Order: sequence, then C-alpha cells, then structure tokens
Amino acid sequence: MIISVYKIIKLLLFCAPFVCILENNHGKDPHIKSIPKSTSQSNPPQTVNPSNSMPSLYYFSSPGCPACFAMDPVIQEAEKHYQDKLKTIKFLSNSTERLGLLKRYTRNVDIRYVPFTILADVDGRLLSYSKGYVPSKMLFKQIDEGLEKRRKLPKLRISKLMFVCHYDYAICPKLENEIQSWIQDKKISQVTLENIDIRNIQKPEDIKKFNSELEKMKYLYGLDHIPAVIGLTDKSEVLGILQTVFSEKSLEDEFKGLY
Repeated sequence: MIISVYKIIKLLLFCAPFVCILENNHGKDPHIKSIPKSTSQSNPPQTVNPSNSMPSLYYFSSPGCPACFAMDPVIQEAEKHYQDKLKTIKFLSNSTERLGLLKRYTRNVDIRYVPFTILADVDGRLLSYSKGYVPSKMLFKQIDEGLEKRRKLPKLRISKLMFVCHYDYAICPKLENEIQSWIQDKKISQVTLENIDIRNIQKPEDIKKFNSELEKMKYLYGLDHIPAVIGLTDKSEVLGILQTVFSEKSLEDEFKGLY
C-alpha cells in the first residue's frame, strides 16, 4: 500500500548514486519501512540529545560499507569546519541510541541506506539531511541551509500542505481525512490543502511540471515514498515532511509551533 514514487513514475531526481543497502530489522507495521541493521557490536553509549542549544549532525554508517569509507573523511572535515556551530554524533554500528533515532525519523527520511546524515535542532526537529556519499561541498551546502532554516524557524509558518498519493489505494482518502481533521481541530483555516494524485501525472509534460514544482521547494532533500505530506510556507520553504502513513498526532508532532 505504500508505493515508491520511483517505482510508480520515476519522477524524482533526488536519489543518491553511491549507497549501501542494509538489511531491515525493526518494525512490525507493514506500512512503514524497516530500520537498517548492523551486525557489529554496539558503539559505546553516546549522548543523543545535547544539553546545550547547538544542533546535532547525526552520521549513520556501517562496517564494510564502501560508500561509508568514502564518506568518513567528509564527515571529519564537516566536524572540524562546524565545531562551533553544531555537535557531530557518529553511529558506526548498532546501538540503542541509533535505533531510537532511526525510529524517530523513519517517517521523514528513507533510512534503508547508509551512509546518511541528519541535522536536527535541540528539540529533534529535522533541519536537513543527506543520503549516500556526497562531496563536502554538497554536504556543507545542506548543513548551511539547515542552520539557516533553524535561524528562520521562529518566524516561519505553514501556508500549504501538499498531499501526494496514488488514489487507487484506499489509504489515500483516509490520510487525507487525517489532514483535514487536523486542520479543523487546530482551527488553522489559513492553511490550504493541495492534493496531488499520482494517477494524473503520467504524461511527460505533467511529470516535468511536477518535478519543477518540487525543485522550487527550499529545504527539500528528497521525496522517497508516497503517501507523503509536505508542509510549505508561502515562499515554498519546506517546514516538515511525513512519508508513508501518518495520523493527526504525527501531524501535530511534525508541525507543532509552525502554524
């Protein structure tokens, strides 16, 4: 019932070319992609939630992963470059903290691959992320954008929710109702809902138009699965994204304080 956008119409241009696929080992819900497993021993306990106000750059890797070996020096460079602006926390193998974070972000990021990074503020709000090997210039750009987003967040507000789904599947109207109920319950009539039915994006010109709309979104680093809902400002800045299934509660968790 959860359909990969790439498999449906090959719309998106955000996939990373150099990654390692991990075996899934977490989660019983058939609607939610599982969490990668590392067969090595756990890392020593690490502090997941820093006590200060600095954001955290989480780096997820795995032993024996060639893409991770290539990414390691890039992370070291970023750690040195941003040492006064963020805290770098590395997960090189399985641990309770790692699994906890993966569970936290499983509806935001495609976590089936390593290496990947997540930049989050002290409250855990996703600021930016990268997937697969990325050169330092690209990673630094994404980190800079994430730090910029963090500075702007107190003044940013959701103007529109874009809901992307394939309406041949029964889950789509159910999730649409969740969004509408959340909007009504929170009395945020200023937030509009735009429904994108993948069935209507088949012709080359329609695909081009949809891709163009995605490319205009600032702070969007991927759309890996549908159903998906994207919270946008009136300037097409992405304030949050939920993929696969979600509820009124998860909508509130993702967008609290942004409406």
